[in-house]
Amino acid sequence: MYLEPPPPNQSEWPAPAGDPGDCEPVMSILYVQLVCNCWFTFELLVRFVSCPDKREFLTGPINSLDLAATTFYYTEIMLSWMEIDGIGVDFLEFLRVLRIFRLFKLSRHSAGLKILLHTLYVSAGELLLLIFFLIFGIIIFSSMCYFAERLQLEGSAE
Repeated sequence: MYLEPPPPNQSEWPAPAGDPGDCEPVMSILYVQLVCNCWFTFELLVRFVSCPDKREFLTGPINSLDLAATTFYYTEIMLSWMEIDGIGVDFLEFLRVLRIFRLFKLSRHSAGLKILLHTLYVSAGELLLLIFFLIFGIIIFSSMCYFAERLQLEGSAE
């Protein structure tokens, strides 16, 4: 593919045929998502009703994640039904990540996942130190690249 400037009467190239902005969601996937979330809601309600200590249930980390993920899904459905667009909807889409944490519920049934979670918990300090030094290196080298490019642009303008 050769790069050419856009035609004179266009400011930019037209979007390709497979542009994600032009796609509509597949309805079957949305129905599967709705059924799964209805099942998660039913499961959450059954666990809440059958729990002897409601306060302990609501303060448990797994239950809080389940409640948050389910609430965000239904809030997103309500906002799309009312046709409200904007930052709130984008924020809710970002919070979809909480649904991934439901996988940690599987740690009750898998010994390997229990060991992995325990290892992460024990080595959290070292991992945070690693992330700190990684971010520190990124800041240093991105600053060096910025100033090198700035000096190069100033030198070519003269």
